[in-house]
Order: sequence, then C-alpha cells, then structure tokens
Amino acid sequence: MKKVFWITFIIVLLDQIVKLYVKSTMTIGQVGFDWGFFRAIFVENSGMAFGKTIPFLPESTAKITLSVFRLVAVVLGVFYIKNQIKKGVSKLFIICASLVLAGAIGNLLDGAFYGIIFSETTRFEVAEFLSADGGYQPFMMGYVVDMFQFTSTWPSWMPFGLGGEEIFPLVFNIADASISIGIVIIVIWQKKLFKNRDKVLAASTSSEIANEDFKKSEINSNSSDVVFKLSNHNFLTVMYEDDYYPNHLVDKCKNVLIELCLALENKDQLSKEAFLSLTHKATEKINTLESDFSHHNSEIETVARENIAEEFALIANTYGFGDIDVEELIANRNW
Repeated sequence: MKKVFWITFIIVLLDQIVKLYVKSTMTIGQVGFDWGFFRAIFVENSGMAFGKTIPFLPESTAKITLSVFRLVAVVLGVFYIKNQIKKGVSKLFIICASLVLAGAIGNLLDGAFYGIIFSETTRFEVAEFLSADGGYQPFMMGYVVDMFQFTSTWPSWMPFGLGGEEIFPLVFNIADASISIGIVIIVIWQKKLFKNRDKVLAASTSSEIANEDFKKSEINSNSSDVVFKLSNHNFLTVMYEDDYYPNHLVDKCKNVLIELCLALENKDQLSKEAFLSLTHKATEKINTLESDFSHHNSEIETVARENIAEEFALIANTYGFGDIDVEELIANRNW
C-alpha cells in the first residue's frame, strides 16, 4: 500500500498546488498561457470530470450527489486496491487504480473545501483566501477548478461538420487527467491486467489448498526436527545480532518464514498467484507482530525490513519463483 499512497499523494499534491495557484491569482476566463495548441484558462464547474454534469437533476442536487459519490468511491477504492494487492494483481493495475483514486480525491477536495476557504471568483475579481465575509458555498458544494485545454482543431476538410472544430474542447485539471490515464491504460491493457476466468478460478483453488497447507505447517519456536529445503539456513541473522530486536520476537518472525517453507514443500505445480497468496499470508502474520515490537520499544524498521525481505526473496528463489520482485512478495506489508 505504500506505493499506492505515494502515487496518490504526489498526484493529489500537484493537483492541489496548481488549483490553489489558479484560484488565488486568476479570474474566471483568464488565460494564464497559450502555446497555440495548449493553454491554461480558468473555469469552474459543479459537475464531474471535464465539467460534465447530471442533466436530469437540479444543479444543487447534482452537486451534492456527485460529492457523495466521489467520497464513497474514494473509500471503496482504498479497500478495493488493498484487496487486489493481497491477491497479487499486476503492478500496472495497481498504478492505474492509484491514478483513478488520486483523481477522485483531488476533485473531492475542491467540492468539499473550496467553497468554504475561498470567496467567489468572478470575471473581474480574484477569489480571496479565508475571506472575512466567508466562503461562496457550504461544505461539499464548492466548484471544481479546471484550467488546462487543448486548442488544436480538425483540418478544414474533415467531414461530419468537424472541419475547423476543436479536437478536444473540454477544460480539465490534473485530477481529471489522472483518472482518464488510469482508465485508458486499463482498457488498452485489459488482456494483460485481467487473466481469463479459467486461470483465475484455477489460481483461486490452488491458493485455497496452499493456505490450508500453510495452516497445517504452523510450528513453534522449539521445533528442531523439521526438515525442508532451507532447514540448514540461519534465518534473520541480522536481526538476531542486533539487540534492538528482542530475540523472542525475532523467533516469531523466523517461525512464520519456516511455516511458509513447509507450506511450499512438494508443491511443484503451485501457480504464481497461489505462491503470492502464501507470501502475503506470511507477511500479514508478521504485520501482526508490529505491536509486540512496539511494546518492547522496538519496531520493524529499515534494517529488519531489509533482512525479512531478503529471506522472502531467498524462499522465492529456492522454491522456483525467483522471477517475482520482492516488493510483490510482501506487497501487503505494514513495515
């Protein structure tokens, strides 16, 4: 989820910086720059992306409906992405989903707060930040700030009345662009992002069987007669050698890794999805130990994180999945 957070954070930050600058320095319809094919022009809208609205609803009703929809979409989006990460979906899909999430958050912030923190912008007056007279709209009723527009036109010989018309006349913002890019990539690369249903069902069944094996493989820290491919390997030596990490908690982390190895024994036909299901289950078990580390004035920070990640990479390589990136193996980590 950290990658999702940073992608979302950076896009929302850029989106809001540009919007705040435009809102606080320009009047409605003012042109900031014009490069011939692309320009910045300040407009506000109460609708969806690219200024679209709900035609069959009154403006106020449509506005609050869209704001609530964005809020629900953001909340559900976070849970959806988290769930997909646990399932081991492709990085490209997670990036695209993050772009859509960031765009929804960016426009949600406009509608939620701009009406409160800014006075009204007109064609003659620039909005005032935290005006003594208050804002121009109540909470969740503010207008979305748009500023970018492509001004290229169709050649004069184009049929259907397109000649001389703008190719893409809509005014948009960074949030709109983020949503559009994410959706377009998903549509174009859907065959790569979404496996066929037979493979998904097979992977799901394989994962369930593997998870049952994981449960059966649980051991305690005193086991000494367990034999597996890495039984001679000394797990987490870096953490054991550092007094910052309590040995009894490092033992618990080691047991999780050994349980993972035992679940993988004799699983020659295990799919990538099923393997990732097991590594994510192991990662989740280590996540639950964070509070224990904190209780002992310790934490799973940089050194521990790298040591644990190295062990996951070793296990993956040992059991025939060395081509999987380590960050994908532990994608659901909280440390």
